[in-house]
Parts: sequence; C-alpha cells; structure tokens
Amino acid sequence: MEQTKPDIKFKGIIELDYAHIPEWREEEQEMIPSFEYNGERYFLDEFMNIHNGFYNPNPPEWMKPFDGYMSTGFFDGYLIKLIEDGDAIKLYLYYS
Repeated sequence: MEQTKPDIKFKGIIELDYAHIPEWREEEQEMIPSFEYNGERYFLDEFMNIHNGFYNPNPPEWMKPFDGYMSTGFFDGYLIKLIEDGDAIKLYLYYS
C-alpha cells in the first residue's frame, strides 16, 4: 500500500495593519523586546528566525520577505517584519 502526503496548500497572508514600537520588558533579570496585540503580549524571542540557516535551512518562498514567524495552530500563525532595524514591528497573519 502506497502512502501519499496530505496536500496542504498555502492560502495567503493578511497584513494586520499593525505597526508597533517594541517595548523593553524585564523578564527574569533580562530586558526582552515585546509588543501587545489584541490584549496578548508577544516577546520577540518567541518568534522563530526565518533566515536562520541551521534551524530553518529551506524556508518557503512566501516566508522569505519576513523576519520571524510564530505558529498559532497547525495551519496558521503570525509573521513579523522588523522595520528600521527593529525600531518598529509590522505584524501579519498567515494561513493555509
């Protein structure tokens, strides 16, 4: 019996019209940049680096313009784009 891979197609990216200057929050004696969206606080170290050759050696083409991602489910998550060398963050939603 031959097994086939599930056909999961990438559907799109939604720009959440959200740009925010990250705040520096103190967590465990360490200053970590974070931002708040829809009442939730997100720390930048929770996002995976898309351009890390070790942990993400072959990112999909649609991810390459972004700087980081965080999965919120099996088929969706957030993408971030750092603007002006990290002075601001642009947030996007991806879904499959």
